[in-house]
Amino acid sequence: DVPRPVHLTLITPQSTAVFDQPGSYSVELTDSETSVIVREGAATVSAQGKTVLLDDKERQRTLVRAGSPPMEALPAERNLIQNGDFDVGLQPGWTTRTQQEVPEQPSPVVAVTTAAGQRAVQFSRPGQDLNWAYVGIRQDVNRDVREFSSLRLHLAVRIEAQDLFNCGAYGTECPVMVRLLYEDKDGAPHEWLKGFHANPDLSGRTPTFCVTCPPPGAGNHDRLTPGIWRTYDSPNLIQLFGDQQISIARVSAIEIYASGHTFVSLISEVELLAQE
Repeated sequence: DVPRPVHLTLITPQSTAVFDQPGSYSVELTDSETSVIVREGAATVSAQGKTVLLDDKERQRTLVRAGSPPMEALPAERNLIQNGDFDVGLQPGWTTRTQQEVPEQPSPVVAVTTAAGQRAVQFSRPGQDLNWAYVGIRQDVNRDVREFSSLRLHLAVRIEAQDLFNCGAYGTECPVMVRLLYEDKDGAPHEWLKGFHANPDLSGRTPTFCVTCPPPGAGNHDRLTPGIWRTYDSPNLIQLFGDQQISIARVSAIEIYASGHTFVSLISEVELLAQE
Protein backbone atom coordinates (compact mmCIF):
# COMPACT_ATOMS: atom_id res chain seq x y z
CA ASP A 1 0.00 0.00 0.00
CA VAL A 2 2.68 2.52 -1.02
CA PRO A 3 2.24 4.87 -4.00
CA ARG A 4 5.48 3.87 -5.76
CA PRO A 5 7.02 0.62 -7.04
CA VAL A 6 9.08 -1.38 -4.56
CA HIS A 7 11.99 -3.57 -5.70
CA LEU A 8 13.60 -5.80 -3.08
CA THR A 9 16.81 -7.74 -3.65
CA LEU A 10 18.04 -10.07 -0.91
CA ILE A 11 21.63 -11.26 -1.20
CA THR A 12 22.82 -14.22 0.89
CA PRO A 13 26.16 -16.07 0.75
CA GLN A 14 24.55 -18.72 -1.47
CA SER A 15 22.11 -16.80 -3.70
CA THR A 16 20.37 -13.62 -4.82
CA ALA A 17 16.57 -13.43 -4.48
CA VAL A 18 14.50 -10.69 -6.14
CA PHE A 19 10.95 -9.84 -5.00
CA ASP A 20 9.00 -7.58 -7.38
CA GLN A 21 5.48 -8.07 -6.02
CA PRO A 22 3.85 -7.49 -2.65
CA GLY A 23 3.12 -10.80 -1.01
CA SER A 24 4.15 -13.19 1.73
CA TYR A 25 7.59 -14.79 1.65
CA SER A 26 9.81 -16.81 3.96
CA VAL A 27 13.59 -16.94 3.74
CA GLU A 28 15.63 -19.27 5.95
CA LEU A 29 19.40 -18.89 5.99
CA THR A 30 22.08 -21.12 7.50
CA ASP A 31 25.86 -21.23 7.01
CA SER A 32 25.46 -23.69 4.16
CA GLU A 33 22.12 -23.05 2.44
CA THR A 34 19.31 -20.59 1.69
CA SER A 35 15.64 -21.60 1.44
CA VAL A 36 13.06 -19.31 -0.21
CA ILE A 37 9.30 -19.96 0.01
CA VAL A 38 6.61 -17.98 -1.84
CA ARG A 39 3.23 -18.05 -0.13
CA GLU A 40 1.84 -15.12 -2.11
CA GLY A 41 3.52 -13.14 -4.88
CA ALA A 42 6.55 -14.13 -6.98
CA ALA A 43 10.33 -14.28 -6.65
CA THR A 44 13.37 -15.11 -8.77
CA VAL A 45 16.27 -16.91 -7.10
CA SER A 46 19.68 -16.97 -8.79
CA ALA A 47 23.00 -18.68 -8.09
CA GLN A 48 25.87 -20.13 -10.12
CA GLY A 49 24.45 -18.78 -13.40
CA LYS A 50 20.99 -20.36 -12.95
CA THR A 51 17.70 -18.60 -12.14
CA VAL A 52 14.51 -20.21 -10.83
CA LEU A 53 11.12 -18.47 -10.83
CA LEU A 54 8.81 -19.10 -7.88
CA ASP A 55 5.15 -18.07 -7.75
CA ASP A 56 2.14 -18.61 -5.55
CA LYS A 57 0.19 -20.93 -7.86
CA GLU A 58 1.49 -23.95 -5.99
CA ARG A 59 3.08 -22.20 -2.99
CA GLN A 60 6.53 -22.90 -4.35
CA ARG A 61 9.96 -23.07 -2.74
CA THR A 62 13.58 -23.63 -3.69
CA LEU A 63 16.78 -24.50 -1.86
CA VAL A 64 20.26 -23.19 -2.67
CA ARG A 65 23.26 -24.95 -1.19
CA ALA A 66 26.72 -23.39 -1.05
CA GLY A 67 28.47 -23.62 -4.43
CA SER A 68 25.39 -25.05 -6.19
CA PRO A 69 22.63 -23.58 -8.38
CA PRO A 70 19.08 -23.34 -6.99
CA MET A 71 16.96 -26.47 -7.10
CA GLU A 72 14.01 -26.51 -9.49
CA ALA A 73 10.79 -25.09 -8.03
CA LEU A 74 9.30 -27.47 -5.50
CA PRO A 75 5.86 -27.49 -3.89
CA ALA A 76 5.98 -25.75 -0.52
CA GLU A 77 4.78 -27.54 2.59
CA ARG A 78 1.16 -28.65 2.68
CA ASN A 79 -1.01 -26.26 4.67
CA LEU A 80 -3.43 -28.10 6.96
CA ILE A 81 -5.37 -24.91 7.78
CA GLN A 82 -8.34 -23.82 5.71
CA ASN A 83 -8.92 -20.09 5.04
CA GLY A 84 -5.97 -18.96 7.11
CA ASP A 85 -5.68 -15.62 5.31
CA PHE A 86 -9.35 -14.72 6.01
CA ASP A 87 -9.86 -13.35 2.49
CA VAL A 88 -13.50 -14.52 2.59
CA GLY A 89 -14.13 -13.80 6.27
CA LEU A 90 -14.26 -16.45 8.97
CA GLN A 91 -16.22 -18.89 6.85
CA PRO A 92 -15.37 -21.46 5.77
CA GLY A 93 -13.31 -23.07 8.47
CA TRP A 94 -13.57 -21.04 11.67
CA THR A 95 -15.94 -20.84 14.63
CA THR A 96 -15.87 -18.17 17.34
CA ARG A 97 -16.21 -18.29 21.11
CA THR A 98 -16.39 -15.61 23.80
CA GLN A 99 -16.46 -15.84 27.57
CA GLN A 100 -16.26 -13.28 30.34
CA GLU A 101 -16.25 -13.15 34.11
CA VAL A 102 -18.86 -10.38 34.50
CA PRO A 103 -21.72 -10.59 31.94
CA GLU A 104 -22.72 -6.94 32.47
CA GLN A 105 -19.35 -5.61 31.30
CA PRO A 106 -18.48 -4.89 27.64
CA SER A 107 -18.14 -8.11 25.66
CA PRO A 108 -14.98 -8.87 23.67
CA VAL A 109 -15.39 -8.82 19.90
CA VAL A 110 -13.85 -10.81 17.04
CA ALA A 111 -14.05 -9.33 13.53
CA VAL A 112 -12.36 -9.61 10.14
CA THR A 113 -10.63 -6.36 9.18
CA THR A 114 -7.68 -4.90 7.26
CA ALA A 115 -4.69 -3.43 9.11
CA ALA A 116 -1.74 -1.83 7.29
CA GLY A 117 -2.77 -3.64 4.11
CA GLN A 118 -3.03 -7.01 5.85
CA ARG A 119 -6.29 -8.98 5.91
CA ALA A 120 -6.68 -10.15 9.50
CA VAL A 121 -8.86 -11.19 12.40
CA GLN A 122 -9.02 -8.63 15.20
CA PHE A 123 -9.72 -9.40 18.85
CA SER A 124 -10.78 -6.32 20.81
CA ARG A 125 -12.13 -5.31 24.19
CA PRO A 126 -11.74 -1.61 25.04
CA GLY A 127 -12.48 -0.12 28.45
CA GLN A 128 -11.03 0.37 31.92
CA ASP A 129 -11.23 -1.53 35.21
CA LEU A 130 -12.73 -4.59 33.49
CA ASN A 131 -12.71 -8.17 34.72
CA TRP A 132 -11.34 -11.12 32.77
CA ALA A 133 -12.65 -12.03 29.31
CA TYR A 134 -11.76 -14.34 26.43
CA VAL A 135 -12.47 -14.22 22.69
CA GLY A 136 -11.13 -16.56 20.07
CA ILE A 137 -11.50 -18.59 16.91
CA ARG A 138 -11.17 -22.34 16.39
CA GLN A 139 -10.73 -24.69 13.47
CA ASP A 140 -11.12 -28.46 13.68
CA VAL A 141 -8.25 -29.98 11.71
CA ASN A 142 -8.65 -33.73 12.34
CA ARG A 143 -5.60 -34.79 10.32
CA ASP A 144 -3.32 -37.77 10.76
CA VAL A 145 0.25 -36.45 10.61
CA ARG A 146 2.24 -39.64 11.07
CA GLU A 147 3.42 -39.61 7.43
CA PHE A 148 5.01 -36.17 7.83
CA SER A 149 8.57 -35.46 8.96
CA SER A 150 7.99 -31.76 9.71
CA LEU A 151 5.10 -29.76 11.14
CA ARG A 152 5.48 -26.02 11.67
CA LEU A 153 3.13 -23.22 12.65
CA HIS A 154 3.34 -19.91 10.78
CA LEU A 155 1.30 -16.81 11.50
CA ALA A 156 1.49 -13.02 11.49
CA VAL A 157 0.72 -11.19 14.75
CA ARG A 158 0.08 -7.55 15.60
CA ILE A 159 -0.75 -6.17 19.06
CA GLU A 160 -2.18 -2.67 19.32
CA ALA A 161 -2.89 -2.49 23.06
CA GLN A 162 -3.11 -4.49 26.28
CA ASP A 163 -3.39 -3.55 29.94
CA LEU A 164 -1.73 -6.51 31.70
CA PHE A 165 2.02 -6.90 32.03
CA ASN A 166 3.39 -9.76 29.93
CA CYS A 167 0.56 -12.31 29.91
CA GLY A 168 -0.80 -11.82 33.42
CA ALA A 169 0.09 -13.27 36.80
CA TYR A 170 0.16 -16.89 35.57
CA GLY A 171 1.22 -16.29 31.98
CA THR A 172 -2.21 -17.35 30.68
CA GLU A 173 -3.75 -13.99 29.65
CA CYS A 174 -1.98 -13.05 26.42
CA PRO A 175 -3.50 -10.65 23.89
CA VAL A 176 -2.69 -13.40 21.37
CA MET A 177 -2.31 -17.05 22.29
CA VAL A 178 -2.26 -20.14 20.06
CA ARG A 179 -3.38 -23.54 21.34
CA LEU A 180 -2.73 -26.63 19.23
CA LEU A 181 -4.75 -29.67 20.30
CA TYR A 182 -3.34 -33.04 19.26
CA GLU A 183 -3.26 -36.76 20.09
CA ASP A 184 -0.35 -39.12 20.55
CA LYS A 185 -0.04 -42.58 18.98
CA ASP A 186 -2.12 -44.07 21.83
CA GLY A 187 -4.96 -41.57 21.33
CA ALA A 188 -4.22 -39.57 24.49
CA PRO A 189 -4.97 -35.81 24.14
CA HIS A 190 -2.29 -33.13 24.50
CA GLU A 191 -1.99 -29.41 23.86
CA TRP A 192 0.76 -26.96 22.96
CA LEU A 193 0.50 -23.23 23.66
CA LYS A 194 2.38 -20.19 22.42
CA GLY A 195 1.69 -16.63 23.60
CA PHE A 196 2.51 -13.11 22.40
CA HIS A 197 2.45 -9.83 24.36
CA ALA A 198 3.57 -6.20 23.96
CA ASN A 199 3.55 -4.79 27.50
CA PRO A 200 6.64 -6.09 29.33
CA ASP A 201 7.03 -6.03 33.09
CA LEU A 202 10.48 -4.48 33.51
CA SER A 203 10.44 -5.28 37.24
CA GLY A 204 10.66 -8.99 36.45
CA ARG A 205 7.85 -9.91 38.86
CA THR A 206 5.44 -11.18 36.18
CA PRO A 207 6.27 -14.55 34.55
CA THR A 208 7.28 -14.60 30.90
CA PHE A 209 5.81 -18.06 30.28
CA CYS A 210 2.65 -19.99 31.05
CA VAL A 211 3.02 -21.20 34.65
CA THR A 212 0.11 -23.66 34.56
CA CYS A 213 0.48 -24.98 30.98
CA PRO A 214 1.40 -28.65 30.54
CA PRO A 215 4.60 -29.61 28.70
CA PRO A 216 5.74 -29.41 26.01
CA GLY A 217 5.16 -25.69 26.17
CA ALA A 218 6.73 -23.26 23.73
CA GLY A 219 8.97 -21.68 26.37
CA ASN A 220 8.81 -17.95 26.95
CA HIS A 221 6.04 -15.92 25.38
CA ASP A 222 7.25 -13.66 22.57
CA ARG A 223 7.45 -9.93 23.22
CA LEU A 224 6.34 -7.79 20.25
CA THR A 225 6.63 -4.12 19.39
CA PRO A 226 3.15 -2.53 19.61
CA GLY A 227 1.51 -1.58 16.32
CA ILE A 228 3.85 -3.56 14.03
CA TRP A 229 3.19 -6.81 12.18
CA ARG A 230 5.51 -9.63 13.24
CA THR A 231 5.68 -13.12 11.73
CA TYR A 232 6.22 -16.21 13.84
CA ASP A 233 7.53 -19.57 12.63
CA SER A 234 7.59 -22.38 15.15
CA PRO A 235 10.27 -25.04 15.37
CA ASN A 236 9.45 -28.48 13.95
CA LEU A 237 6.67 -29.52 16.30
CA ILE A 238 7.10 -33.22 15.56
CA GLN A 239 10.69 -32.99 16.80
CA LEU A 240 9.72 -30.72 19.72
CA PHE A 241 7.08 -33.13 20.96
CA GLY A 242 9.41 -36.07 20.36
CA ASP A 243 12.01 -34.47 22.63
CA GLN A 244 9.33 -34.62 25.35
CA GLN A 245 8.75 -38.33 24.60
CA ILE A 246 5.41 -37.57 22.89
CA SER A 247 4.84 -39.09 19.46
CA ILE A 248 2.21 -36.93 17.71
CA ALA A 249 -0.24 -38.89 15.55
CA ARG A 250 -3.18 -36.56 14.89
CA VAL A 251 -3.81 -32.83 14.97
CA SER A 252 -7.30 -32.31 16.39
CA ALA A 253 -7.81 -28.53 16.28
CA ILE A 254 -6.18 -25.13 16.50
CA GLU A 255 -7.44 -22.27 18.66
CA ILE A 256 -6.24 -18.66 18.46
CA TYR A 257 -7.55 -16.26 21.08
CA ALA A 258 -7.08 -13.17 23.21
CA SER A 259 -7.38 -13.37 26.97
CA GLY A 260 -7.18 -10.65 29.59
CA HIS A 261 -9.03 -7.49 30.57
CA THR A 262 -8.41 -4.82 27.89
CA PHE A 263 -6.77 -5.65 24.57
CA VAL A 264 -6.67 -5.03 20.82
CA SER A 265 -4.76 -7.60 18.76
CA LEU A 266 -4.73 -9.06 15.25
CA ILE A 267 -3.66 -12.29 13.56
CA SER A 268 -3.24 -13.31 9.91
CA GLU A 269 -1.41 -15.81 7.66
CA VAL A 270 -2.40 -18.77 9.85
CA GLU A 271 -0.67 -21.85 8.44
CA LEU A 272 0.11 -25.29 9.84
CA LEU A 273 2.72 -26.49 7.37
CA ALA A 274 3.32 -30.22 6.99
CA GLN A 275 6.11 -31.72 4.91
CA GLU A 276 6.66 -35.38 4.07
